[in-house]
Amino acid sequence: MIDILVSLDCRVPKDYWIRPRLASKKRPIGKPKPEAWGTEGEADKLIHSLAELHNFLQGFMDYLKVSLLFKFYGFFYSAPGIQDWRELPTQSKEKEYINTWNPILGAQSPALEPPPHTESRMRRRPTQPHFQHQPPPPEHTEFELRVKELDDIKTVVLKHMGRLNALKLQYMDWFERRRQTFVDAVKLIQITLPQLVPNNINSIGNFRKVYDVANKLPKRGLPVENCAGVMGEYLVFWDRLLELHHHGQEVYTRVVDYINNITAMREPHILDTVHDLQNTLNLQAVESFDFTSVHNERDNLFTYKVAQHDHCYHGLLAYPPYLLKMACTLCFWCNKMHLEKE
Repeated sequence: MIDILVSLDCRVPKDYWIRPRLASKKRPIGKPKPEAWGTEGEADKLIHSLAELHNFLQGFMDYLKVSLLFKFYGFFYSAPGIQDWRELPTQSKEKEYINTWNPILGAQSPALEPPPHTESRMRRRPTQPHFQHQPPPPEHTEFELRVKELDDIKTVVLKHMGRLNALKLQYMDWFERRRQTFVDAVKLIQITLPQLVPNNINSIGNFRKVYDVANKLPKRGLPVENCAGVMGEYLVFWDRLLELHHHGQEVYTRVVDYINNITAMREPHILDTVHDLQNTLNLQAVESFDFTSVHNERDNLFTYKVAQHDHCYHGLLAYPPYLLKMACTLCFWCNKMHLEKE
């Protein structure tokens, strides 16, 4: 507002709007004015200019509201279903209001022409001609389809191999932290109840018998009652290993079905290796298998940390990583298969 008054060249003190005005201090009669306020005619001109400015701004704001309303209804009623935006019921009153007062063009301005009819912006554009006559995609040959199917099988094999490696890493971490606690728990249950548990644990079946006896002990506050929880950690890895073994059998069945439907492979000896590994894994991944006959010094050297002082429990702790290594080797050879082009 101060800028507007300055543009009108009115002589108003700069601190007029922020200076406190005290009604009690009146200027005595006969003394001159402290500041030049101008004549009475100039004050009337200032009041008249402010009134015109107020009317102009109010009319201009009303004009903007009506214009925006017309633009909105013009866009909304241009959609399919309404043939012309002139069917708007309140359009005549708004048009009459615009004709009676237009702060830019004057009080008696000519009528504004309605905007031309345009299609809705939401309507999709018609398909371009150069998109209508595209050639069909080329058909794949039988060999390309077989290669694509083999790639899908390899993807499943790699995912299965990743789960096996993850389980082995988890078992190695548990072995580093809990191996001595596990061995002590098995020793304690064997010493406390020698008539109920087997002394020689050479299979997962015998170990499960020891776990079942420890799990059925009554709670009397004895240290032997905590053995079941420690031994249960080992069985968690074993159950997870069996789940992965069953899933590996399904993957192997899919590989065999694929091989039976093709004519030639690039390296046929890989198929014999895959068959031998799967048969060996099926025979050994059972709870009745005697793991004391397994020798796996090269692949799982970390398990020999317990073989020096507790060698009778080395086979039990080295059995899961042995099976995981065999399953990973099977996945490795499945990933090396390639189809021979005829």
